[in-house]
Amino acid sequence: MADSPQPSVSSGLPSLPLPDLSAYAGCWVALVGEEVAGVGATAEAAQLAARRSRPRERIRATVWVPEPDLPGVSP
Repeated sequence: MADSPQPSVSSGLPSLPLPDLSAYAGCWVALVGEEVAGVGATAEAAQLAARRSRPRERIRATVWVPEPDLPGVSP
């Protein structure tokens, strides 16, 4: 399984096209449109950061970006 896992969308919306979020591995990311508007350790923190940076725009989704699976490393 060479494909990297897709981030999980917590908004309950159907599958959405997501930008490359690999730089945010291990974090929650709030999206406005197709752009990252907020990042945090929790979904709430990411949403708060997004509301502060883009107060007039609506958050489209909040997603968890998993750490990539490293070969030879088992949990």
